[in-house]
Amino acid sequence: MTLVQVTDTQLTCDSDGTLLGMNTQRTARQVIDAALAGQQPDCVLVTGDIAAHGQDAAYEQLNGFFYDRVPTLWLPGNHDDVSAQQGAYREHLKRVCCVIHHVNTLKAGRRPWSRVSRE
Repeated sequence: MTLVQVTDTQLTCDSDGTLLGMNTQRTARQVIDAALAGQQPDCVLVTGDIAAHGQDAAYEQLNGFFYDRVPTLWLPGNHDDVSAQQGAYREHLKRVCCVIHHVNTLKAGRRPWSRVSRE
């Protein structure tokens, strides 16, 4: 199975939108096109933050980049507001639940991380 991951597109839903001086739409499109050039992955995993500020049109923008080229799964980040997107992009949007129990560091004397739970 071939899986491609694209992360933190930070789309602003505006073709001129920027984040840290970078045009997010142009950059996301270039990265996606380069990742798909000459290959057909089984799936593209798009991890958050998909939208810079949870704008509805950002998800439409992302969907347009892939438009039936390849199956995609979207894992939203902390800037994403996907509650309004459940109908339109239900097949792409997935929720992640991870629990980390006492991850020990290799450095002696460091306190292990405590429990982290995210849904």
